[in-house]
Amino acid sequence: MKILIVGGSSCLAEVLQPGLLSCVEVMTAGRTGCDVPLDLSWPEEQLRLPLGIDAVVHLAAHFGGKDFVGMLTAEQVNA
Repeated sequence: MKILIVGGSSCLAEVLQPGLLSCVEVMTAGRTGCDVPLDLSWPEEQLRLPLGIDAVVHLAAHFGGKDFVGMLTAEQVNA
């Protein structure tokens, strides 16, 4: 089984990944320090997941902004 952790450099991912590695293959995706470059605020047509992924664990978060566009981006990324 191959699992992709989105938000792979998050605090939660750092705790989850070692536990999963004992029984499954784990890849990470995110903006920095991950196996796969991925920014969930990219346009939809730019988002590509690696082939052969059986499950995705979403741990990424966007904390919004002070304007409407920032809040909308946070909603799109987090939901």
